[in-house]
Amino acid sequence: IWFAFVVTNVLEISESCSNGEPRLFKQAQTQYYGMLQICNSTQMWEAVCDYSWHCNEAIVACKQLGFTNSIPEYSSDFGPWDSIGFGPYSYCSTSYTTLFQCSVYGSSYLNSNSYCDPNRDTVGIKCNNY
Repeated sequence: IWFAFVVTNVLEISESCSNGEPRLFKQAQTQYYGMLQICNSTQMWEAVCDYSWHCNEAIVACKQLGFTNSIPEYSSDFGPWDSIGFGPYSYCSTSYTTLFQCSVYGSSYLNSNSYCDPNRDTVGIKCNNY
């Protein structure tokens, strides 16, 4: 069962947000599980599209966040976000250190609600150090 969450912060702005910085946006009290978001060039948090999201992308995202391992989540249970600004990824090697090294599909996928609808297609991941 999928539950909708009301998003109250439209494209949330954070003082510590810098371009390309990832975070796990959480509605639970954990530091290792959440919706993956990346700070864009205007210092606003945007979600990552889950179309074609696999283990390799999750591993790289968790490494970028300072963890050693990951478990990808599909159809994230952290609910919708205001916009999706990153992805979808077409190829990502686990040897990469940031998601910006990964190949992406064209903007037609990112801008399509068929593939990257912010109401249902946001990436969630569980990161850990074991």
